Amino acid sequence: MDDKNEKKKRKYVKKSEKSGENSTTTALKKKYKEKTIVLANGKCFRPKNFICDYIGCEKQFTENEKLLAHIRVRHTMERPLGCDVCHKTYPTERCLRAHQKIHTEGFKRFPQTSKKKYNYIREKSLVCHYSGCERRFREREYLLAHIRVKHTKERPFGCDVCHKTFPTQRCLKKHQIIHTDTAKPFVCSWVGCDYAFRTNQSLSNHTQSHLQLRQYACDECDSRFNLKRGLEAHKNTVHSTARPYTCDWPACEATYKDLTMLKRHKQTHLGVKQYVCDIEGCGKGFVTHNHLKQHKRQHTLPFVCSWPACDRRFPSNNRLQDHMNSHQGLRVVDCPVEGCDKTFTSKPCARQHLRQVHKYKTTEGLIPINN
Repeated sequence: MDDKNEKKKRKYVKKSEKSGENSTTTALKKKYKEKTIVLANGKCFRPKNFICDYIGCEKQFTENEKLLAHIRVRHTMERPLGCDVCHKTYPTERCLRAHQKIHTEGFKRFPQTSKKKYNYIREKSLVCHYSGCERRFREREYLLAHIRVKHTKERPFGCDVCHKTFPTQRCLKKHQIIHTDTAKPFVCSWVGCDYAFRTNQSLSNHTQSHLQLRQYACDECDSRFNLKRGLEAHKNTVHSTARPYTCDWPACEATYKDLTMLKRHKQTHLGVKQYVCDIEGCGKGFVTHNHLKQHKRQHTLPFVCSWPACDRRFPSNNRLQDHMNSHQGLRVVDCPVEGCDKTFTSKPCARQHLRQVHKYKTTEGLIPINN
């Protein structure tokens, strides 16, 4: 009997050693137990006492640290923690620690898969055959999507409701949400802004316009953009001479750099202003829905022109002042190039003049970038 008891004691000792309990883990367990509530049925739960106070959110968390991380990721877009090696920034300590592993010796990144036992790196064996590209992909579906978006400009997938076309099935499904789901649960928390969106990504993109970080800079001029797609559109329309989009209307040979501009042009052939502003006292008609959306934004802008018979509105007082200069004929900005006596009503007009006439790639140092 004594031998059996000794064997049991040894098993318990080994089990406690395997658990790895020490002074640190014991303190954490104690802290967890203090915050845990045991119900009458024996089940345990931790109360979520920390609530997000942003409008339309009200998510709850068990710890204040998790609430702060949520606010940074979903609302303020703050990234206060920086990597000492590559200077990338992150919203939480956990994200920073996960990133810093890539700088450790012997680190190897594996892609996430549904089954861990098949967690291996697949070779990118499919190569884009267009000259000068050489992009590689793991799946044929991604290669076809790349060729349609970057090279052929094909858009074979059409929406049954509004007849818009898309290069991939995924893009079409993402678009069709606007016809099936009318709810917009993601509300902008910025003071004085009541915009709402169907997806969190759309809200995140909208928030960038408030923060005005403009982290995407053009390498050919001094323009900066909040979104990467804004920079790409700028390069295609301003710095590129290619005009791949041609109007197929009979006897019309108009060409455009952008597909959106081509669609707007086609509406002029029809001449039907089917989109009407429903704001009281307005009633203006527009050829395209994009024109109507741009017009409606004008009604929400805070700075209104006081010039007689002019109802233009602007997002900032500086833009309004530039507009008033054009009414009054005031040309307050001089061209800084020696020998050029041109004057302008605003700094943006002067910067455009420097790029187009004097062929400056950047106006930094000549005219302030911020208006």
